[in-house]
Amino acid sequence: MQDTAKRLLDVLKETLAHQERIRDLMIRHKRLLIDAKDLDAQAVIEEIDERSKAVVACERDRQTIMAEIAKELGTTAIELTADDLCDLPISLSIREELISTTNRLREVLKEIVRLRDEIQVLAKHALAYSELLFNTLRDAVTQSNTYGKGVSVNGSFFSVRT
Repeated sequence: MQDTAKRLLDVLKETLAHQERIRDLMIRHKRLLIDAKDLDAQAVIEEIDERSKAVVACERDRQTIMAEIAKELGTTAIELTADDLCDLPISLSIREELISTTNRLREVLKEIVRLRDEIQVLAKHALAYSELLFNTLRDAVTQSNTYGKGVSVNGSFFSVRT
């Protein structure tokens, strides 16, 4: 049981490292969107994708280890919780690290979800702004006015010279 718990802890630490990097990349992505440098974000998005694939691989490993622990305990992996794992007959140092790591994983996941929501809102607003700007300019250009006259587009006054 001790070795299995240690393997689980190692997988959780690896998952945490990937997720912390994803969080840091998402913070950077958010900053790039705010600074209107979304073209620079492609490398960030690609690294997030790679790290996400690594998290999926870690999750498969975690599930395999959880199935082993459940088998040793005579139960199913679905019934095991992080709290149950901390009650296993494992060394105190592994138990403390397991608690610390699972708590940190929860915190980082909450941050990732928050950042995802914020980035989604920023991207939505950027798209709406781009569409508004494009439509306004298209309408201004297609109106048949002489040079120097003003145009009212959607209730806003624009100079044709602009």
